[in-house]
Amino acid sequence: MNRLLPPQSSHRQCTPSKQSNNARSNFCKGGFVSKLNNYLLDIAFPDIKLQLSMGGHCQISIHGANEQVKNIYLGIKKYCPKNIANFVSGQLRMPKATVDSWLSGYNPIPILKFYELLKIWKITCKKSDSEFDFEWSTFFSNAKLYSAKGGFGKIGLPKQFDEDQAYLIGFILADGHIKDENTFLKNGKYPEYTIAMCDDSKEFLEYLGNLFYQIFGVECNLHYAEDKKGGWYALRCTSKPIYRYFTKVLGIPSGSKTGKITVPEIVKNSSQQCQKAFIGGFSDGEGCVSISTKNPYLEISQSSATDKSPEILDWISQKLSEFGVELSLPQKMSTQNSWRLRTGSKKTINSFYIIISSRHPDKIRGFERVKVFEYGKNNDWVRGACST
Repeated sequence: MNRLLPPQSSHRQCTPSKQSNNARSNFCKGGFVSKLNNYLLDIAFPDIKLQLSMGGHCQISIHGANEQVKNIYLGIKKYCPKNIANFVSGQLRMPKATVDSWLSGYNPIPILKFYELLKIWKITCKKSDSEFDFEWSTFFSNAKLYSAKGGFGKIGLPKQFDEDQAYLIGFILADGHIKDENTFLKNGKYPEYTIAMCDDSKEFLEYLGNLFYQIFGVECNLHYAEDKKGGWYALRCTSKPIYRYFTKVLGIPSGSKTGKITVPEIVKNSSQQCQKAFIGGFSDGEGCVSISTKNPYLEISQSSATDKSPEILDWISQKLSEFGVELSLPQKMSTQNSWRLRTGSKKTINSFYIIISSRHPDKIRGFERVKVFEYGKNNDWVRGACST
């Protein structure tokens, strides 16, 4: 669905229910979750460009690291006993009061500033690469809460990849949008770190809002918008650490998705359960399950920027076949260079529902109607279950 996002002013908060190596391709598999490598530089490094172009202090910071910061600082002090405060603040190009606030824990320390401090410690104290790597790994392991100026308050970022994140990736690629921070920078504007998801179902987006809260501890905003064609809902999450996690760690492209929708490497290398969840998320955004006059059908569609079928549909088709669900090969549709996977078999649709499943309430109702469909009989009472 290509829909304009509603203005940010017309919204309400979606209240949650109570209930370095490149981190995208280097992780250890374990059950249905995958442990991620240290991704701190992945999410923090773009701040160098941002700070040079925009000025000010806008880096992603970590809370509760003051004990480790203090130990590193005291290590430097042993080799630089005089004017340690001036030495460190000068090397970091920061006021002494700011460094003091990091030592006391009053303020969180920016990731890149801790990395600089660690390099000063390594050189001054003549530490080895392994000692440096140990401290850097410890910093990542102990990191629980992140923040950035101008965004939400403290939020958490996962250290492992699981089915819920795979599902979110699939749906965001289908019916979501991530604003491109570089476009803002080119226009001399401060970036807006927003992830938005659109759908007709308020109930479904409230579910996604709860999912974001469970994973990141963040409360998203639920919006309603309408135009001449009708109305829809959009869920917004504006948080720089979460934005960078999705774009730099999970590998979702920002800005226009035309011709850029591919399966992220982290999904390709994940467990079967995560791959199924990813397909389920994409299908909940770009899929349709319904019943015609003669038979039920399921299709998953996607537009292409070339005359070839989209890579994501090729991958989904291959994976579904491996999982025992045989949809058609990608077929070109008659409009706007769109392609689709399709089946008109009740048995195949039921297999898809069992193996891949769905989290969208409208599509779940569609799958349930297909289960009671009977060939050669009047099925008017179960028709009209199309969900796109």
